[in-house]
Amino acid sequence: MRALWLIAWVLAAKGAFAYTICGFPGPSVVGFDDFIGTIARGDVAYVGEIHTDAQVHAAQLDTLRGLAALDRPLVLAMEMFQIPYQQYLDAYIRGELSEEGLFRETEYATRWGYDPGLYSPILRLAKEQHIPLRAIGVPTELIEQVRQKGATNTQSPYLPSPLLLPSRPYLVRLEAAYEDHPRLGSLSRFLEVQLVWDNGMAFALQNALLANPGALVMVMIGAGHVQGGLGVPELVEEMAPGVLQSVVVPVLMCSELELGEDFGVVIEQGGVE
Repeated sequence: MRALWLIAWVLAAKGAFAYTICGFPGPSVVGFDDFIGTIARGDVAYVGEIHTDAQVHAAQLDTLRGLAALDRPLVLAMEMFQIPYQQYLDAYIRGELSEEGLFRETEYATRWGYDPGLYSPILRLAKEQHIPLRAIGVPTELIEQVRQKGATNTQSPYLPSPLLLPSRPYLVRLEAAYEDHPRLGSLSRFLEVQLVWDNGMAFALQNALLANPGALVMVMIGAGHVQGGLGVPELVEEMAPGVLQSVVVPVLMCSELELGEDFGVVIEQGGVE
């Protein structure tokens, strides 16, 4: 993956929560505008999340607001919405569908399920700023098919053909994650599900780049899919060689940042203002 230059960043919160943004290697202190300006120089900016963490979502909101203020087309890609429901995201941004209707028509409650209130401020900002939304979530039905029958010969309009294989370092990371989730079935089936999930999101991002030339695509995605620059960013690079990407992930401390991660969001305990 081609990443932006790796510098350390520390900054004060811009929203309701206090957090620090640091970079690899580091640290050195810069302002929020410098952080935004740096990730805006690329083509794709992954802002990884812990799905249930309101503080991380507040940092995502600040990042989207900062990018929206720049004189550059912006697209917000979201793992939270599945690709077949793209029409409803479009209708929401056009003002033809309410927020309640968006969650209802995309079957959000059953296909994602996390508290929608965590995403509402981000969706409202996108609508206010006319930022196109792009669904990159892989359909539940496809994931269940792979979970039951495996990925062999799996074909779908939502996947590249053939499927791209993950790197060895990413496989090692997934195998370690599986050890903490043995209830997920066999290791091989777990890896196949992740393979399809990551391929589907990367393919959707490639299509978003093709459909929006010159735009910056900010990606809201589970941090596990992008940590260390592995997973989805590697696949996007393979599909679109030379794409310039940056990775932002939540970390407990700046020293946890890895090679391949440009920035980390460190939430300050008791940081609500």
